[in-house]
Amino acid sequence: MSKFNNLFDPPLNNQLELVNIALDVLKSQIGRCIACKYYRPTTMPGCVTDYGECLLRHPNFTNMVLSSDQACNSYQQDAIKFEYALNLKAKLEREINDK
Repeated sequence: MSKFNNLFDPPLNNQLELVNIALDVLKSQIGRCIACKYYRPTTMPGCVTDYGECLLRHPNFTNMVLSSDQACNSYQQDAIKFEYALNLKAKLEREINDK
């Protein structure tokens, strides 16, 4: 039963580990379309050819999404996800230290 409970209410250490993994993924995406504030995720999950959309309607959007080294001149980092993850990490660390 405890394994079942850990799925829906994981211990703080496990939550912190997951947040650190998410932060690593976010850091690795900096400079790519998926981390841009003008990027909107796919509207057709599971469809291989739907890469989301660029709100600026950049003509080479598909090529930039598929390329790991090409960035748009209009790129602006979407700091909301990163800030949320950092705040959650700080909160979990405080809760772990308070115990």
